Amino acid sequence: MLITIFHYDGKKISARIEDENFYKKLLNRQIQFMNGDILIVDQEIDQVFNEIANTYENKKYIIKLVRDIKQHPKQFRLNFKDE
Repeated sequence: MLITIFHYDGKKISARIEDENFYKKLLNRQIQFMNGDILIVDQEIDQVFNEIANTYENKKYIIKLVRDIKQHPKQFRLNFKDE
């Protein structure tokens, strides 16, 4: 099981990855991901009802299955000349 930091819906979250196949491939260096990459996943969100705010709050994020990794594009270096 791997816990890591992601951005979801504009917020920084920590999520537990329970996809054993993904975890094994990651440990064997068959796959990799880094900052800026996008994971396409099946995700479970545990919520509790906040009676004071009259709304549900997300309490826990669990990634059940990693379907794909979209690598972030490479940044090209632009050469600017001083004028």
